[in-house]
Amino acid sequence: MEIKTIDDLKNLTAKDIMTDSIICINHSASFEQLMHVFSEHKIGGVVVVDDNDEIKGVVSIYDLIESQDEEDKSFYRGNIETPMSEKIKAKIDIEDRTLIEKIMTPIVIHASEDTAIPELARMMVNAKIHRVIVAKKGQYVGVVTTMDIVRALSNL
Repeated sequence: MEIKTIDDLKNLTAKDIMTDSIICINHSASFEQLMHVFSEHKIGGVVVVDDNDEIKGVVSIYDLIESQDEEDKSFYRGNIETPMSEKIKAKIDIEDRTLIEKIMTPIVIHASEDTAIPELARMMVNAKIHRVIVAKKGQYVGVVTTMDIVRALSNL
């Protein structure tokens, strides 16, 4: 659908803008594996699944930063000379196999494919999240991120 007006944008749904593949990581993955997924896919957050591929939560770069103490948080936010993964790696136990479960956001917000963009945006703002999982007939079929919404807006 071509977007020319705000009304066109209001008529777009999750299905129109979602990424139809969900990148996941196992809840017991290591820090190194998590950073590899972020780097390989050029993303800042992934869905966390258990050993049965059931969604347990979402983990993001922000979650990694928020897991640190206040002094470290300000360092990460203010120092852009060192790659984020190196700054975080220097401060956490990268061998901790429970890291992802400890820092992930355990609440997963989901919507149907026909949820309108303004409603998706409200969901994100209200829950203070950047990803909404899209479901169809009980199956997860995609994800809408804040970047997907910004991309749709940029087409106006």
